[in-house]
Amino acid sequence: MDELITPIVVKHDGARLPDDQSMYYVLSRSGLHLCRRHRWFRSSVPAPRWPAELDTHECFLVPDYPRIPQPVIEHLVGFFVHIAELYESEAGAYLIWNEDEQRVEARVPEQVATVSRGWGQTVWPVGLHYETGDPLAPHETLLGDIHSHVYGSAFASATDVEDEVHRPGIHVVVGRLDRPEPEFHFAAVVDGHRFELSREQVLEGFEAADAAVPSEWVDRVSVETVRYSRRWRDDGWTDRSWGWDDGFGDAEHRHNGRGSWR
Repeated sequence: MDELITPIVVKHDGARLPDDQSMYYVLSRSGLHLCRRHRWFRSSVPAPRWPAELDTHECFLVPDYPRIPQPVIEHLVGFFVHIAELYESEAGAYLIWNEDEQRVEARVPEQVATVSRGWGQTVWPVGLHYETGDPLAPHETLLGDIHSHVYGSAFASATDVEDEVHRPGIHVVVGRLDRPEPEFHFAAVVDGHRFELSREQVLEGFEAADAAVPSEWVDRVSVETVRYSRRWRDDGWTDRSWGWDDGFGDAEHRHNGRGSWR
């Protein structure tokens, strides 16, 4: 590049390195390298920094995702409220783009929610595990997912961020389900980078949770209650001992959305 004080060569099959430059950069799949042609040697080493003459560039996302129709989000929130009232557990669903119908649809997969029961039989949600579900049809595309935080605030937890870094698309969290107007948190992941989205960019609208919850959605939610224990490690007590028959926690109950124990 003639406008740069120090040229940058993009290395690819057939690219020629300059033989008339005493110093230049090579950009390759292994990174940026600083190269020299000296009277007594030729060298190429990892560049300690990018060329100062380059302008800065910030990550950005200009979203143009299809928005979730108001009836769909109201059905989903109603589903989350129903599961919260039954088990005080989280629940989730996939967001599917239907190319034939040109709309966003909800699909509830088989899932296992975990809760813990403390002193006085107080119940609080622990986690949520999705099953893969049926393959998508040729006219369907996975747009993203949505899950609840029950009565807690809507935010991207550390677990959410870790789970979603390799799952491109829209990610919605719904919280404060005990309020007439729940909280929403919206984000999108592109190439492993997370961007915050606004409500208007994701929802067509929302007024109130729909109480007409499809029974087949409820039937796909199984709940496990686990006890909490502490365990000594070399670095002290750890409070991360949740589990099922793994020596750290004890499974108490397991039931599905129909209320049958197993």
